[in-house]
Amino acid sequence: MTKRFEDAVAEIRKLPAEQQDRVADLPIELTGKEEAPALTPEQVAGVHLALEQFKRGEFACDESAERLLYRPWK
Repeated sequence: MTKRFEDAVAEIRKLPAEQQDRVADLPIELTGKEEAPALTPEQVAGVHLALEQFKRGEFACDESAERLLYRPWK
């Protein structure tokens, strides 16, 4: 294991258990060892809504996206 990976795991260990499980989904999915967790019906509906908005050309302006991406996280 690389030093960078070990550092990342050390930081992940500080997270609450639920967040650790969410973080763990990515490498498990990438290695193909396990299926990705199924989406809830609400999440599926959100994806469908986003795709419909995309098809209509409805996008957030750059300023709105930057406000969301670069806001201070609590």
